[in-house]
Amino acid sequence: MVTMFAVQKIIKRDLYRLITQYPQINALWREMVFTGRSTLPQRTRRVEREEELLDQVQRIIKQLESQGEPITITTISKLMGIATKSLRSYHRIALLLDSPALVRRASNYPQKIVVISSVTVA
Repeated sequence: MVTMFAVQKIIKRDLYRLITQYPQINALWREMVFTGRSTLPQRTRRVEREEELLDQVQRIIKQLESQGEPITITTISKLMGIATKSLRSYHRIALLLDSPALVRRASNYPQKIVVISSVTVA
């Protein structure tokens, strides 16, 4: 069982002072006290997943650059098989995708224009 005394003994600090000074520690402590568990492992898994996806995004960007293809979030998400909304839910990936350098690189490629004509028969 997690008790304030046990935590204080491990970290060798006054947990009460840490809880009052740091809102994040306070939130984690409350969560553990009220639910009996912590979502810290879930947060760790999410960070690991973000790092994996970030590496994959960076590899795809390099691949697209070497092939002379436009670098867009749509292209990246299609190659990864992940929805753009899901990619943007990861903070560091969203920052990379919205970075001015990446936007400039994407704008260097001409846009393909497709003209569709319609013919009506009377």
